[in-house]
Amino acid sequence: MYQGQEYKDLDSVLEAVEFIKKSAGWVAFNILDSEVKSTQFDIPKVEKNENGNGVQKEILNKELDRVNKVLSELLLKNSELEHQRSKEIVKELAVMFLDLTGFSTMKEKDREMKVEMLRVVANMLLSNAGGMYVNTWGDAIVAGFEELNEGLVCACKFIQHLAIENITARIGMSFGKAIVNYNPLTDKLDINGDSINVGARLETMAEVNEVLISKELYDHPDVLRDQFEFQLHMRPLKKSVGNLPKGTLVECYGVELKNQKVKL
Repeated sequence: MYQGQEYKDLDSVLEAVEFIKKSAGWVAFNILDSEVKSTQFDIPKVEKNENGNGVQKEILNKELDRVNKVLSELLLKNSELEHQRSKEIVKELAVMFLDLTGFSTMKEKDREMKVEMLRVVANMLLSNAGGMYVNTWGDAIVAGFEELNEGLVCACKFIQHLAIENITARIGMSFGKAIVNYNPLTDKLDINGDSINVGARLETMAEVNEVLISKELYDHPDVLRDQFEFQLHMRPLKKSVGNLPKGTLVECYGVELKNQKVKL
């Protein structure tokens, strides 16, 4: 990257910088700090004599070293990011699926208002509960939780906070191994796997303003049962999942917080 070479004038150093930028690709053009990106160097004016030319060459070479260092660090970071994106991680997560009810029959103005309120509530609750791998589309939200009790509390509070705004929703939650990988279309980490599909099916089986969880999540030994009230249900699948065909009765549980007071 032209390191260690000397340059006699400003034109030659700018030519070298342009070569470096083109070699670095989008990293150089989009991430470089404003000074380097615009190739604006703080070059003092010196007299054109032997001593002045020596001072200018020294300054130019120092500036080029700085550019090289910045670009090298950026290329390394980009390489590490690409490596991370290519990796597939398996984690055990509690996964929450939320969908607003009656959304398709609302007027456009009401839809916009409710979606905006959903985002406000989501930003508040998910950040406090450690929600991860969050994706939203329209009136739906999916999020993962490594701490399953935090996820359960978050789901219950979603229903409570939205109800204050006269917004109704359904939530399905599951627990199990999830595959975390990079989605180049959204530029985010997505979660996939059988447990994710179960959670999605439970959301469609839930009643209005209900949090419905899987048997696997209910049976987990880490669940703090003194914080929640559970109600057993046998609900038919509205869509097949895994080896279970549509219509199969599935054991699941409605869940509410024992303390129903909403803390705003």
